[in-house]
Amino acid sequence: MKRLMLAAALLLATASTPAHAADCGPWGCPGEQPRLSTPVPAAAPDGAFATADFDHDGVPNARDNCLLVPNPDQQPARRPAGAVVDPLAKEWRAAHPRAAFRTANELGEACSDWNGNWHRSEEAQILAPEPIKHQLYRYLADGGPMFGPDTLVYGGPVCSDLNDWPHMGEFAFTPSQFDRQQADFPMPAEQFGCPDGSFTRPGSAFVAQHMWGGKRLFTPTNAGGEITNRFFPSVSENPVWTPMLPWAPSAWFPHQHPQTVLGHVLRGRSFVDGRPTIVLDWRANTGANFGGFPVSNAAMPGMGSYLVYDECRGLQQGVWTCLATADIVRPSGERRLFQFGWMMFQSLNPDIAAWQQWEQQNPAWATPAAYGYAAS
Repeated sequence: MKRLMLAAALLLATASTPAHAADCGPWGCPGEQPRLSTPVPAAAPDGAFATADFDHDGVPNARDNCLLVPNPDQQPARRPAGAVVDPLAKEWRAAHPRAAFRTANELGEACSDWNGNWHRSEEAQILAPEPIKHQLYRYLADGGPMFGPDTLVYGGPVCSDLNDWPHMGEFAFTPSQFDRQQADFPMPAEQFGCPDGSFTRPGSAFVAQHMWGGKRLFTPTNAGGEITNRFFPSVSENPVWTPMLPWAPSAWFPHQHPQTVLGHVLRGRSFVDGRPTIVLDWRANTGANFGGFPVSNAAMPGMGSYLVYDECRGLQQGVWTCLATADIVRPSGERRLFQFGWMMFQSLNPDIAAWQQWEQQNPAWATPAAYGYAAS
């Protein structure tokens, strides 16, 4: 009976989706951008926050060669001998000359990937107050280049509001009649602030080290490609796996690494402002003989369905900012989109331990005040 009820609910939820494909679901059909509870709006005009000054260094965003790192002198980056601009970034930049994204040779010395100062741009994104994160995402309104071929991308989990998770649970697991008043669970910001609380910060580092450390991407062009999560990196990326992979059935590890859950990277339009964005689409994930576990979208018997949906935009070469959301469909067909966090990705040094070591060795750059943000 429950299965019949769930099937009926999903039929209601997909009533507005095309009927020409048998495998279309509540989020639309394969090959197209997922359709969320919050629809994609008309495209916002160019130039949002171009005259603002995110890092408070006296240089407006549109003219700042280090968008998030204070550098009033605007000193250009010193290019070492033999340094090259990433081909995907160069290709994308040539097609979008007015975009907010910056290639390596457009960056300042204070945030350049030629000298390691790109760490500051990444840290600035992580530590930015929630309103700045949203403004930054809107400012980077043309999406940016894709991630590159066979690239490990580090991205520690960054929460947006610790109440987001209980709110998702309330919506997914409580009957509609009891979901009219969502309870908040306020906790001291000093310990549980996002993301610089004394508890949440080391907690995020632990999760990144041992449970989820970002993505592995297979995107040989700026058009898109495949993607997998870096689940349990302290185990799955241990060199002990390397000699064993050739002996495993090819269906288990199609890319010769121990991660098997694959989704797709594609171009789309943002549900935030209708402008271009990089979409991480997990609907068609495959898990080889492991059945797609952990699952990024699933039907929960008697409780509806959910889809994890991510959007990304390029900040500078090798650095991206991404929204992490969950779209939940109840058995009744009622739907809601929740933004439950951020993912600040970088591919310049995907070694998780190296990133955490940089934070420990650069305490002056690991505080909100270093980037002009008020202490939270």
